[in-house]
Amino acid sequence: MIHKPDTKASSVAASMPTALQIEEAMTNPAFYPFPADKVEVHRTHISLVFLAGDFAFKVKKPLDLGFLDFSTLEKRKKACEDELILNRRLAPEIYLAVVPIFMDGQGALTLSPSGRPVEYAVKMKRLNQCGMFDVLLEQGKLDEKAMEELGGIMANFHARADARPSVNAYAFPEAILNMWAEDLAQVREHIPRVIPPEPMDLVEAFSKSFVQNNAALLLERIRENRIRDCHGDLHLQNICLNKGKVVVFDCIEFNEKFRCMDVASEIAFLAMDLECRGATALARAFTASYIEHAQDPNLKKLLHFYKCYRALVRAKIMCIRANGEPLGDMANQYAMLAARYAAPFPRPTLICMAGITGSGKSGVAQEMANLTGAAVFASDVIRKTMFGFEPTEKIPEPAVKEVYGQGASQKVYQSMLDRARENLGEGKSVILDATFTLSQGRKAAYDLARECGANFFLVVCSLPEDIAKERISGRAKDAQSVSDGTLAVYKAQKKEWQPIEGIPESGIIEVETLRPPCLLACRVLAEAISLKAG
Repeated sequence: MIHKPDTKASSVAASMPTALQIEEAMTNPAFYPFPADKVEVHRTHISLVFLAGDFAFKVKKPLDLGFLDFSTLEKRKKACEDELILNRRLAPEIYLAVVPIFMDGQGALTLSPSGRPVEYAVKMKRLNQCGMFDVLLEQGKLDEKAMEELGGIMANFHARADARPSVNAYAFPEAILNMWAEDLAQVREHIPRVIPPEPMDLVEAFSKSFVQNNAALLLERIRENRIRDCHGDLHLQNICLNKGKVVVFDCIEFNEKFRCMDVASEIAFLAMDLECRGATALARAFTASYIEHAQDPNLKKLLHFYKCYRALVRAKIMCIRANGEPLGDMANQYAMLAARYAAPFPRPTLICMAGITGSGKSGVAQEMANLTGAAVFASDVIRKTMFGFEPTEKIPEPAVKEVYGQGASQKVYQSMLDRARENLGEGKSVILDATFTLSQGRKAAYDLARECGANFFLVVCSLPEDIAKERISGRAKDAQSVSDGTLAVYKAQKKEWQPIEGIPESGIIEVETLRPPCLLACRVLAEAISLKAG
C-alpha cells in the first residue's frame, strides 16, 4: 500500500512529486489499499486515469492552458471537488470522493493518511469498458432503445440543471457569435498546414447568417429557460452501459464557459458524433426521444446550427493536437463535416453553373449537390437521354449535328428549366449544369427563379487555357466521362460566349477552378451566403 520512488527519500520529501513519480506510484498495484492484480493507465492531454481493482482514480496534470488552470495543488484540488459535485448530477453512484495522495517523511507516496497531501484524485467506481457507447457502436451492439433511454435521461437532467442568469449570458446572439469567432480564429491558426481555408470560410459565413436571421429564436430560447449548466462533453466515449444502466460521466468541470449552453447544443454534440461515425438512425432516435421527453419542438430549428458548431470545435481540437500527426486527417474530416452542416440552403435556391467545356463546372456542381442535397440537372445527361444514348456513351459522328444542333440545345435547356420549376415548386433547391454560353439562357433561368420566389446565383467557372485544354485531352481518354467536349468545341464555345446581362451583381459568383472541387464548392457556397446576407 506504500510505494517508494527510486530516488533519495530526503530530497523527495522536501519537494512536490513530479507527474512521472505520481504515475510511477499509481501504476503499482501495491499502491492501493485493496486487491488490484494490475493497473491500467488512460492518458488524456489534461489528466491521468488509473483503473485499479473495482475503482478508478483520476489525477489532473499540472497544466495552465489558458482555458483551464491546474498549475497549483490547490487549483487541482478545487478542480477535483468541482468534478465530483458536477458529475454527481448524472452519475452519483459512480463518483465517490476526492482523495488526497500523501507523501510520508520517507518520500513514499500513499493513499493512507501519512505525512502531507501532495496531490488529489477523484475516486470513482470502475465502469464496464466493454459497455462504452463508442465500443458498442463499433461492435454493432448500440441500439435505438439505448439512445431513446439516453434521450429521456438527458431531458430529465436538463430540467433539473441550473438556469441562473450568468448561464443565460452565454446564449445571447452576440455571445454566440463571439464563441464561434473565437473557435474559428483558433482553427485558422492551422491553415493551410493542417486544413484548407474553404470549409472554414463556409462555416464562418453560415454562422453569421444564421445568428442574424434567427436572433429572435435565440432570444426565445432564453425566455423558455432552455439555457442550462449542462454536461458540456456529451459524446460516445463519455457514455456507458454499466450493469444494464446508461451512465453519463466525465462532464467539463474546468471552465463553465464550455458547460453553460442551450440544451440544443448539448444534444447536437452527440448527434454530430453519431453522424460522423455513420450512425444517422441512432442520432435520429436520440434527438427524437429528447425532444419528446423535454417537450422542446423548437430544438429542431437549431440542430444543424449547433451540429456545425460541435464539428467545428472537434476540428479545432484535432488541429491543436495534430502537429503533423495523422490527427490532421481527423481535423479535415471534422472541418468538412462542419461545412456539410453549414451548406444546405435555408430556402429554395436555383444555381446555374456556367462555363465553356473543360472549365470544371460539373465537378463543382456535383460537390455542391453532395453538400447541399440540391438536385443536379446536367445538360450532357439530359441531351444524351433525350436522343436515346447512355450518359457515358460517345455520340457517333453522323449523329453529332442532330444531337448538338441549335434546335436540340433549345429543347435541352427547356427541359432543364422545366425540371427546375417542378423542384423549386416543391420547395427544393436545384443546380443546373450547362455551358450557358448565351445570355438568353442565363436570363431565362434568372427569371424562373424570380417567378418561383427562389434565390438565384450564376456561378461562372473558368480556367487558364492551357490547363483547360490539358483537362479536355485527358477527359477524352476517360470511358466514364459524360462530356463530349473536344478542343474544337472549346474554341467554338469560347467564341460563342456572350457577356452577362440582366442579372444583378449580387447574384454572380466567379470562380477559377484550380482547387479540388469539394473545396471550390465550399467557397461558392460561402460566397453565396455572404452575397445574400449583404
